[in-house]
Amino acid sequence: MAGAGEGEPLSLHEQLARRRRGAFVGRHAEMAAFTGNLGTDPADPAHTFLFHVHGPGGVGKTTLLDRWERAARERGALTATVDEAAMTVPAAMDAVCARLAAQGRPLKATGKLLALHRQLRQEAESVAAGDAGPSVAGTLAAHAGLAGLGLLPGMGALAGAMDPAQVAQGVDRLRGLLGARFRDERELRLVLDPVAVLSPVFTADLAAAAAHAPWLTLFFDTYERTGPVLDRWVRDLFVEGRHGALPATVVVTLAGQRAPDPAVWADHLDLVAELPLAPFTEDESRQLLAARGVTDEAVVAAVLRLTDGLPVLVGALAASRPGHPDAVGDPADTAVERFLAWEPDPDGRAAVLAAALPLELDEDVFRTAVAADAPQAAGRYDWLRGLPFVTEHGGRARYHDVVRAQMLRLRRTRSPQRWREQHERLAAAYGAWRAREERGRGVGELWADEAWRTQRLHETYHCLCADPRAALPDALLDLARACTAGPETARRWIRVLTDAAEDTAAPALARWAAALGEVYAEAYGPGPAGGTDAAAAGAGLAARALTVILERGGLDRERRAAVHAVRAWARRQAGRPHEALADYDRAEELGMRGFLLHAGRGDTRWTVGDPAGAVPDYAAALAAEPGHPRAPYVRTQLGGALMRTGRAAEALAELDAAVEADPAGTLAREYRATVLLNLHRPADALADAEACLADAAAPDIGHVILRAVANLELGHRELAAADLDALLADPAAVRQWADELGPYVPVPRTVDPAPREH
Repeated sequence: MAGAGEGEPLSLHEQLARRRRGAFVGRHAEMAAFTGNLGTDPADPAHTFLFHVHGPGGVGKTTLLDRWERAARERGALTATVDEAAMTVPAAMDAVCARLAAQGRPLKATGKLLALHRQLRQEAESVAAGDAGPSVAGTLAAHAGLAGLGLLPGMGALAGAMDPAQVAQGVDRLRGLLGARFRDERELRLVLDPVAVLSPVFTADLAAAAAHAPWLTLFFDTYERTGPVLDRWVRDLFVEGRHGALPATVVVTLAGQRAPDPAVWADHLDLVAELPLAPFTEDESRQLLAARGVTDEAVVAAVLRLTDGLPVLVGALAASRPGHPDAVGDPADTAVERFLAWEPDPDGRAAVLAAALPLELDEDVFRTAVAADAPQAAGRYDWLRGLPFVTEHGGRARYHDVVRAQMLRLRRTRSPQRWREQHERLAAAYGAWRAREERGRGVGELWADEAWRTQRLHETYHCLCADPRAALPDALLDLARACTAGPETARRWIRVLTDAAEDTAAPALARWAAALGEVYAEAYGPGPAGGTDAAAAGAGLAARALTVILERGGLDRERRAAVHAVRAWARRQAGRPHEALADYDRAEELGMRGFLLHAGRGDTRWTVGDPAGAVPDYAAALAAEPGHPRAPYVRTQLGGALMRTGRAAEALAELDAAVEADPAGTLAREYRATVLLNLHRPADALADAEACLADAAAPDIGHVILRAVANLELGHRELAAADLDALLADPAAVRQWADELGPYVPVPRTVDPAPREH
């Protein structure tokens, strides 16, 4: 068995896993369907390459998949299981890579590309953090747009969707950190559209691995959670072959609570072998009870009445091996009491119930959950992990949904005050862990940090469970901010609303979750274009969700102002700057002030071609918080806006301060070079242009032109001619530069009255 060498004793966890497999009963037809399929020729029309197992929670889908995987291994197959820990397509690929590597068939090319993708995304997120500034997606999309459209950093709107400030900040900062890595367009696309870049490599790796085994079997479990994100990709990869060819020896199994989504699979249902799982028949339930040593007819009858054939309930009650009906309990008692009949220790019983409250467990969460109710059991986390209704995903333990739901219902109805106190204690613990992650970072940077978001997510869940009505306003404000981190993060917050609604029986939460869930129902993304289109589409979803929050009401004045400000950001990212301005104004009317509001509105006014209007907002942002991490950027934009309104002397003062605050920033030097030319200081302008070119990974056309103009002004005609001749290779880019920044660069006094034609 995996994890134990020849002659080595098995661990407790391995013994429990073996016992579960040995006690597997029933599902004979399902086992025969899968194993028989592995005995057919892939060319046989009867062969199935895609199974879809579905049924309610607790019906035994995961157990069946475990048996199928074991059967496939026994027939020499390579196997991999992807569970709910993989909530993105790259995460699903990563899970497959890890499992095949453990079988001696690593997907090397995919693994390297995934590692590079993670590295680049992490670095890009840290650069692009900023609540009212460009989002990660927005900044990266701006960078992609520059590469695709030939625009210049710091000049002009990006296809009507990205404002010049975002383009300038994104390119300037990302070049400084990531320029050395973005050696070609493929690396850039790996950050912006990882599915399109990774999938062909993943497909080729899978095909190579499959060549070394009779079968390659892939299992996607808990598909009711991962399906909304993975479904279309699975179809494109395995059915439609959009990312390359796979051998016919690949067999894929999807397992979730729902039947195949018609919106995805309608044209391919003839290729899908559906296997709906029903609860155990009475005979199958009796077989499982007998396998666990429960044979007394009165006891069996009590278990059958209680469980209604749900395998997870039958297995949990059978584990106690009750010898008398009284040990099973009155049939009118709850199923939770039956789960705990096998545990005589009061501390153990209390620990099981208390540990059901968190969405997931690690040892720290377990200790916090049981500290008040069962302090003597605080060290029994390993014991809990071995219980029949506890599974592990990515190093964290989870109760089976059916078992947990019944335990939560028992806790909530039996002692509402204790329920509230327990959730408040867990919320406080997650809040303390979250605060430890903050370390003085800004709001935008925190929302770009997955670890921080996860702590905040669990804190929000427990606050909602403790007091749904009181916690809802803050949860909605957090959800609004979660929208800025992308659709995936927004969906996680909506899911927490759904979980809290179900676990507290709070209809108000359920209505909110349903309304917001409709906005994010489209899960595969805006289409194959990726890049700018994807960012704008994601921002559009965010704006719609924020509109739902504002229109449904229930927020006080301060929170409504904050949501208006976030919606302003989303509308600006979605290419609707005039609507964004209205939101910023409304946020201010409701009492919001400060750096982020004014900086965001200044950026938006720049977007609509109103640099004069942006000046007072940028100035107000700096006056409100001169030490803000984004202050050098805002000061640069203030200098640029002053430059564009003809206030050269004031612009120079701001740009001098911006360069002093951030000597590595090229945008401030670029603007300053332009101002210096207007002030007839070509030598100083030349120094700034040279500094920009020295810091860049590749020459920028705007900086080359500035250097050429400065050299002409200084009478260095040969140097200027060399730069200008080099620019002839890209006349379209020169025209773009002339449209954007040309009006602010004076014609050199030394230029001949009739210069040569270019």
